[in-house]
Amino acid sequence: MERIAYIQVREDGLPYSAHGAAAARGFETLGYRVHFFQRSELESVELAPNAVVVGGVGTIRAALERLGAAVPSPLNLPAQLEPFWGRRVYPATVGQLRAASDFPVFVKPAAFSKLFEGRVVRTDADLERLLTPRNGFPLVTDETPVIAQDVVDFISEWRVYVVHGVVQGVSHYNGDPLLFPAANVIRMAIGAYAPAPAGYAADFGVTRDGRTLLVEVNDGYSLGHGGLVADRYARLLLARWEELAETPPGFDEGAAASEVGPEKVSWRIKMRRSGWARLHVMGGGLTVRIHLSDVFDPFEDMVEWGRRIETADLPALLEIDEEGTTKVLRALPEPTADLVRLQITARANQVLLETVAPRTELAAAFKEELRRFFTEDFDPKEWDYREGEEYGIAVRAKILSHPWLSGPARP
Repeated sequence: MERIAYIQVREDGLPYSAHGAAAARGFETLGYRVHFFQRSELESVELAPNAVVVGGVGTIRAALERLGAAVPSPLNLPAQLEPFWGRRVYPATVGQLRAASDFPVFVKPAAFSKLFEGRVVRTDADLERLLTPRNGFPLVTDETPVIAQDVVDFISEWRVYVVHGVVQGVSHYNGDPLLFPAANVIRMAIGAYAPAPAGYAADFGVTRDGRTLLVEVNDGYSLGHGGLVADRYARLLLARWEELAETPPGFDEGAAASEVGPEKVSWRIKMRRSGWARLHVMGGGLTVRIHLSDVFDPFEDMVEWGRRIETADLPALLEIDEEGTTKVLRALPEPTADLVRLQITARANQVLLETVAPRTELAAAFKEELRRFFTEDFDPKEWDYREGEEYGIAVRAKILSHPWLSGPARP
């Protein structure tokens, strides 16, 4: 199937920005056919599974809404990364800041990131300037929600680009370009951010007193390239687009499921490209996405994990290496023998999902989804895109011929 990248252009036919031009080069390098479109033509763009859309924030949000997909809220300062904030951060409204007169304070929009640029407010007059109407933007009023922060004296700021938990590159954007943040702090922060978007950028700054702090996190769905190598930039945009576009609200319809009281545990494996697949798990009202890499092929371990659950050989542990981060799935015994506790954790044992399910139904649903994936969706060429499809064909044959997967569920 031909892969298409739709790149937004201006009325003169040129990419909407330097970011669009970089994305076009990157997707061409990845083998995509690049098709240019104007914002007014978005309704006619075919939003198929083999296509990715690149454009401004408003364009991408509109495309996601067309798909019925969730439009994410700004990431700002994720709660998981609070140890790296180094300052007081609190929600407020413009009116509350006016009443408090606790200046100086750094203020940025809470819901619509482009409503106004984040800025330091030092006086009531500065706050009044936020209320000045801007063409094409909603009005800022006393009821407008904002994020307020203590002012920090950053003397150097850098952006770190991340795809599937792995740093792809860095770029300097403010202050002293020869003063770099502490690499160990960046590594710890990236490792602690779970669950995280498939593609995003984390901004770090060096303070005048030498600390490395998180400035903010920016979503990857309409992110500037900042000098990132074109194909890596395209991979970041693609990773986040696929994550948002293919996981609409309410998870995947038709996914194999097992009842957990009024809840469900749902499994869905999706084939990605260039040696990747993705496992979606939903239970207890939460969704966890786990990236499966051909470098650390997890499928035999997944089959064995499912077999152990079905035969009540518990506890059963499944570690999946995402090339830089690790997700751990645990099936733990419950006092009632026909139940099992499913727990998914990230690095440092951060619990991403935990719920209780009927044991045999959980195993049967997992088995059903593995069968479906390898008979319907698995693409041997994409699983080992470097060496050809022979390895992928062998993987598929081995998994489908496994006695547990080829046989009926056991009570």
